[in-house]
Amino acid sequence: MLRFQILGSPLPETVENDNASAVTTRSIDDTDANRVGNELNVQTAEDKEIAKLIEADLFTGSIPVCDENSAPGRSMVYCSGRLLQAVMAVKLHEDSKTFVDRPMKENLTGQIVIDAFNTRFPQNISQLNYSDVKAFVDEHFDLEGQELDICDLPDWNPSPTLLNLINDSKYREFAQDLNAIWIQLCRKVNPMVEHEPERFSLFYVPYPFVIPGGRFREFYYWDAYWIIKGLLASNMTATAKNMVLNFAYIVEQHGFIPNGGRIYYLKRSQPPLFAPMVYEYYEATHDIETLRKLAPTIEKEINFWMQNRSVSITVDNQNYTMYQYRTLANTPRPESFREDVTTARNVNNITEKRKLFQNLGSAAESGWDFSSRWFADGKTLSTIQITDILPVDLNAFICYNMRILSFIYGETGQTFSSFKKNRAIFSGDTIKRDAWYNSFRKFQDDFQKMFYVANSSGWFDYNLKSRSHNVDFYLSTAVPLFTQCYDVLNTGMTEGVYNMMQRNGVFNFAGLPTRFVEYLGSMNSFLDDFT
Repeated sequence: MLRFQILGSPLPETVENDNASAVTTRSIDDTDANRVGNELNVQTAEDKEIAKLIEADLFTGSIPVCDENSAPGRSMVYCSGRLLQAVMAVKLHEDSKTFVDRPMKENLTGQIVIDAFNTRFPQNISQLNYSDVKAFVDEHFDLEGQELDICDLPDWNPSPTLLNLINDSKYREFAQDLNAIWIQLCRKVNPMVEHEPERFSLFYVPYPFVIPGGRFREFYYWDAYWIIKGLLASNMTATAKNMVLNFAYIVEQHGFIPNGGRIYYLKRSQPPLFAPMVYEYYEATHDIETLRKLAPTIEKEINFWMQNRSVSITVDNQNYTMYQYRTLANTPRPESFREDVTTARNVNNITEKRKLFQNLGSAAESGWDFSSRWFADGKTLSTIQITDILPVDLNAFICYNMRILSFIYGETGQTFSSFKKNRAIFSGDTIKRDAWYNSFRKFQDDFQKMFYVANSSGWFDYNLKSRSHNVDFYLSTAVPLFTQCYDVLNTGMTEGVYNMMQRNGVFNFAGLPTRFVEYLGSMNSFLDDFT
């Protein structure tokens, strides 16, 4: 989801949907024309084709993004079912996310709404028209965003000391402009979400938080890590703590941190950065009590990855346990439902179609949605194969989590006896600090063997099917430097990575390009997802 502009270069005039299949350029007039066309029930041939595809049975025998166990009383509205399909078939909103963010009106439940819809519209979904569906939705749903209140940030300072110490006037101005944005992006969940959760797709969290902005009205997992780093630079430690405590609340509620603050994210996470969030907060505040309180929650979150995203692989007669992005859900993502169905339009086999939907969701879990890193042909979204890949950056983050947990238990002095010894590598350890440190050192060694390619001087994604590395340059190759998942005393290795990046021209820009790709024999950088 993160995207940064190469400094000094203007962004194209685009409307970008993080979870959509493409970035499209259009004017406001184009959008108005589409809306008017829908209201007049004017459908293009493509609209009719997509409506028929959406009408197909996409849910029977599949794993939806949420269900009645994880989101009781509302899963049939926001995660699957005829109403969701109808809204997407008539293209009620330009952005698929708009509908699934709209709360049901007061005194309504998901079952009441679905029963009313089925009674009013017994016909095939492809036979429905925009006006009728719009009237039904407006009758039963409030507008999006009303469940989130704008809030104040008491610890905000218009002129933070640290930012004033920046010598370069342009960078100082940039940092101060960024600091000014915080007060525009503060949100707090309205108490009605806690009291009537069945009306909302939004999760309740108890503390104010800073959102990414735009269509992203709720909290997002790995965005929050970078937001927290910025808040700490602005000396907003109280706000940073609130965001950390919100994530701890979510882990205790759901056992992990979903991609974002909506029930339709319940089958996928994002890069595991909760431990680094807590670590950054502690380094800025030395708040030992919060560190001690959150240590078991951090452990619970990393255990989710170990239990649900691990994969065993044998290479050169040696067994490894590594990690990958791999949601179980294999239906269209509600927030990008129409876009996902369109991406799969030429896939006729239901098993292959479900696999494609799973890969799209898994790519969203990676935060690199959608990078050519995941495409079999390097350019086409429908060839996405992330569930066949061991991502170097994810495994570097897992490595970082282990190292941080060792540090945390060293700081707090907690013993290992309070938790089960559920991994063989822990046997014989008596202190949690030592247990996690041993885990870190073993994984660090395995990571090096699994991902480092000596003749390319870097760490690279590993494809489980082809049993080979993708040695194209992506910025993900630098993540192990950030997490220090390598022997830091081996300066030759870090120099090799630096020289490799220099040879690729990575440092020729004000920002860092995500990827280089060769066009017509010349090396040119392009924005793969973020820079």
